[in-house]
Amino acid sequence: MEFGEKIAALRKERGMTQAELGTELNVTFQAVSKWERGESLPDFATMSRLAKLFGVPLTYFEEGGEIADSDAPEEVPQEKEPQEKMIGVCTTCGMVVYDGQQGRTSPSLVCRSCCEKERQAAVAKIKEQEKQQAEAKRHAEFAKQASIAEMRGKRNKGFIIGGIIAAVVLIISIVSAVTDTEPGLVIGGGILFTVFTFTFVTQLVWGGVVRDVCLTGGAIVGMPGVIFTLDLDGMIFLIVVKILFAVLKMLIFIVTTLFFVVVALVISLFTFVPRLLKIQAEIASVK
Repeated sequence: MEFGEKIAALRKERGMTQAELGTELNVTFQAVSKWERGESLPDFATMSRLAKLFGVPLTYFEEGGEIADSDAPEEVPQEKEPQEKMIGVCTTCGMVVYDGQQGRTSPSLVCRSCCEKERQAAVAKIKEQEKQQAEAKRHAEFAKQASIAEMRGKRNKGFIIGGIIAAVVLIISIVSAVTDTEPGLVIGGGILFTVFTFTFVTQLVWGGVVRDVCLTGGAIVGMPGVIFTLDLDGMIFLIVVKILFAVLKMLIFIVTTLFFVVVALVISLFTFVPRLLKIQAEIASVK
C-alpha cells in the first residue's frame, strides 16, 4: 500500500475520523486528507507521532514496509497523551489556536505570531512618524535660519549702502570746506546732512515710513482735453499745447517727488531708531 493508504487504513481500524486524527496530531483535518490522497507528506516528528499513536514502527510507512508479527501491537490499553485544548481560529491568519498559543482573545482571537507581527508593524509606524517629525523639525529650523539670515542681510545692507553714501557726502563737504571762506559752517552743515543722508538711505533699504513717504511723490497728473480745428493752425496749436502739458506734467512729477523726498529726509532722523528696534525685534521673534 501507498503511504496515504496506510494512514487511512490505520485510522479506520481505530474508528477515527480525519478531524479526530488531526486533533491528536495538532494539525487540521485538511492536512490529514492530503496525506491520505498522497498530495503531501507529514514531517518526521509528525510521522513519529503517527507511529506511536497507531503502535507501528516507522519503517511501516516506508514503501514495501509491513507490520511484522513481532511488531504487532499488544492488546494493552494505552494511556492517551493529554490533548491540547483548542480555543478557536485566529481571525487574522485563519490558523487553529490552542491553549497557550493565543496572543489576545479580546475583542477577537488572534494568535501569538500575528500579535507579534502587529506589534512590529506598530513599532515601525511609530518610528516612521518620529522620522517624519524630525524631518519636519529640520525643515522648520532651516526655514527659520534662512529667515533670520535674510533679515540680518537686509539690515546690514542698509547700513553698508547708507554708510557709503554718507561717507561720500562727508568727503564732499570736507573738500568744499577747504576752499570756502567759512569752513566751520560748511563742515558743520556737511556733518548734519551726512547724518540725515545715512538715516534716509538705510531706511529706504529697510522699508517702512520713509520709503512709503518717498513713494507718495511722483504723482502723474491728468491734463484736460484740447479743442482745436482741423487746419494747419489748429494742428500747430494742438502740438504746442500737448508739449506744454507734457512739460507741466513732468514739472509736477519732479516737484512732488522732491517735496516728499525732503519730507522723508527730515523725518528719517526721528524714525531711524524705532525702525532699527523693530527689525531687531523681528529677528529675535524668529529665534
